[in-house]
Amino acid sequence: MNEGRVFESSIIELFKQKNPEWTIESGGFNLIVPEKYPRLCCTLDASGVKPATGERIVIEAKFEQHGNWADYADDQIPMKHYLQIQHQLICTGWKPRFKQGKCQNPVCDRPAFTANG
Repeated sequence: MNEGRVFESSIIELFKQKNPEWTIESGGFNLIVPEKYPRLCCTLDASGVKPATGERIVIEAKFEQHGNWADYADDQIPMKHYLQIQHQLICTGWKPRFKQGKCQNPVCDRPAFTANG
């Protein structure tokens, strides 16, 4: 979607402003191929590191026209975006931000992927 490309840098900039504790790096078009799964690959819109803890995050800047977003019945992350982030986490080897098998977002009830699948 062209609108997504146009707004991507603004969305990432907004994240930077709201989360100054994170150091954000643009993803550019760096293809990530994990050693463990050489047939997988991904690119990131951006990534972040929290210098205080070394924690890493994937930033996927999403923009959808209102009509498309309204198709979702609740405030949960749409499954296609959720799966894209899970794929990026597998490729990077970074850990999902989950506690006790659930997403930290209070409105998310989707289970976390684990090392066992």
